[in-house]
Amino acid sequence: MEAKFPSLEYDSQVVFVSRNLPPLLGGMENLGANLCRVLAKEFRTSIIGPNGCQKYFGGAVVGECGFANLSTFLPCSMVKTLFEVPRKRSAIVFGGSGLMAPTVLLASRYAAGASICYLHGLDIVTPNSIYQSVFLPCIRRLDLLLVNSENTARLAHTNGVADGKVRVLHPCIENRKPNSGIDINSLQEKYSLKNRTILLSVGRLTARKGLQEFILNSLPLVKKSIDNVLLAVVGGEANQAVNRSSGQTELLRSAAEQSGMSDAVRFYGSVDDDTLEEFYRVADLFVFPGISKSGDVEGFGIVAVEAAARGLPSVAFEVGGIPDAVHNGVSGYLIPPGNYERFASAIVRHMLEGRSNSMKSGCMEFAQKFSPDIFATKLIEYCNEVRESRALGNTIGE
Repeated sequence: MEAKFPSLEYDSQVVFVSRNLPPLLGGMENLGANLCRVLAKEFRTSIIGPNGCQKYFGGAVVGECGFANLSTFLPCSMVKTLFEVPRKRSAIVFGGSGLMAPTVLLASRYAAGASICYLHGLDIVTPNSIYQSVFLPCIRRLDLLLVNSENTARLAHTNGVADGKVRVLHPCIENRKPNSGIDINSLQEKYSLKNRTILLSVGRLTARKGLQEFILNSLPLVKKSIDNVLLAVVGGEANQAVNRSSGQTELLRSAAEQSGMSDAVRFYGSVDDDTLEEFYRVADLFVFPGISKSGDVEGFGIVAVEAAARGLPSVAFEVGGIPDAVHNGVSGYLIPPGNYERFASAIVRHMLEGRSNSMKSGCMEFAQKFSPDIFATKLIEYCNEVRESRALGNTIGE
């Protein structure tokens, strides 16, 4: 794509800084990696990220910082960003999350450049008093904010961000055809899932995923109609997340025992990409019983889109950014928050009446809206928008 100002050297330069990059694992890290790959193809990009990211982005990485805790990463990344921006005078300084907002704001002002930050739901609502008094004001002063869902956009507006500064940029996935080259019977035997109806949950185990409440309130109702049902839980504890949590696995085991569902819940922990692909293929239905938690929010729900790309429908509560990731009646079923009886009924109805291939095509068609090409086109468009505005001396949204 041709730059709007080819005569100006800084038009093709970006400094990207984020803790949420590989080798850390998770949806935010996958998104950060995709942002870097698109930016590096279109612009001369420098990347400042966590230890170990060098091997994922090669020569684009100019700085690695420890990621054991934020107290070491934040000052290290700020110093390295400020050291890098003079080399890319007037470049775009791009932060991968709200935690980078002070660094992005300071570095962009120092380099007389433009500032962009990608926001997830938690970047707005985290209850930490220091974050609310320091980071959020910096977020409000940035030139452009990209957000992962319409819900995050609403949260940004509610918390004082100028309406015109926000653009929705959904995370992207790789679209795949269902059942390609995979023997379902072999997978069922591999994971001891033969003759089981598989409900799949994928993601780091946090309270907002709502699995404890689902196991207590919905799964017993499902089992009354589908005796061979099994909830396969794929994902580990959120030990590296900003809102760290642990002990979720034991809480879920306790909930399964309390509800008499111990034989209907199985935990697989964190798995590699190939194994995750196999779980998507062998599952009968994806479940996403997210709940609203004070100071936490499901920003988007990329796993539901990943499931849809494999032709796997979802049943999900209509909370946070999940409605952006599940098209009701097309790629799954959206249930009013907290209605566990209706959630269970949707699962049973789909398994007993709608288990045919009728929904697979709708799932896959919906997932195409989150293709890498669409993601890249929009990201480059937004970068050019903020650069043009800065070059003309304008401020977006104000």
